[in-house]
Amino acid sequence: MVRAPGKAMLFGEYAVLDGAFGVVGAVDRYAFARLADGAPASPFVAAGVDAARVLLAQDGRSIPHGIPLVDTRQLFDGAGRKLGLGSSAAVTVVAFGAVLDAAGLTVAREITFAACAKAHALAQGVEGSGLDVAAAVWGRTIRARRRGATASSPIEIESAGALLRGHDTTLVDTGVAASTADRVARYRALDRGDRAVARLLGSLRSVADRVAERPGDAPLAESVDEWNALLCELEQKLGAEIITPAHRRISELARAAGGCAKPSGAGGGDLAICFTPVDQADGSTPGKHACVLRARLAADGFHVLTATIGAPGLGPDHEPAASLQEIHAP
Repeated sequence: MVRAPGKAMLFGEYAVLDGAFGVVGAVDRYAFARLADGAPASPFVAAGVDAARVLLAQDGRSIPHGIPLVDTRQLFDGAGRKLGLGSSAAVTVVAFGAVLDAAGLTVAREITFAACAKAHALAQGVEGSGLDVAAAVWGRTIRARRRGATASSPIEIESAGALLRGHDTTLVDTGVAASTADRVARYRALDRGDRAVARLLGSLRSVADRVAERPGDAPLAESVDEWNALLCELEQKLGAEIITPAHRRISELARAAGGCAKPSGAGGGDLAICFTPVDQADGSTPGKHACVLRARLAADGFHVLTATIGAPGLGPDHEPAASLQEIHAP
């Protein structure tokens, strides 16, 4: 059995679609897969399988029997609602990985990313940034930039752990699922020739690159406030909500606890991420600011996810295959 992690977008959503750096962290909630009889459970499983079979054919390998059985329970709530953890990307990557694993073929992560980014875009019906795929493939906390607007464009990957230095992170379910693909399509349709749009997008790119390249230049809270203000402008241009009332309330609670918060991803619901300062030397356990925030979030009716950023990327899972008892795939 193989597994691929979900993701939390830390900074740079939307701007990454125009060539800016984005920072993304893999979370220790996974999609699992192994080959079994049956049909693909979703277009993302089918796309991952097709991409793997193309690679096997190019390498002169036989195609293994079966279709990946994919378990994504960790990336959804108990009612089957997506949480905004990049489930479709994790499903594409883990389906691809399960087929290659069964065939005994190991390839570089760059090859896996290129194949899965193209497959994911095909299944989703819109070209995204690919950072959710990158998180599932490489894991850890990375900054990435696409050198082009298509799924076949090359990508730069670097470690970005410095962004979180001195901060605890808290992931919060806003309680509503949102369509990332719809907001990405609206963003790509913006009129770049409009001066107001061009100014706004330039500001988004500037802030995203500054935070990704020089994370210590300004307090993170100041950068998050600036980013949220730009997202408020952007949602007017898109005609679609990004920062919801739930996001605003989470931000209020984070600020009261000495931290800050922002949407993690395209917004409109899904996930919020909170940053609070670490107040002990080793950072091995959540600091008092994070503990206070999590208690206040829970008291306000929000679900705080049990998840840690920095998980490893696509790889084998050593749990018994029989643990795949209930199967979901977006």
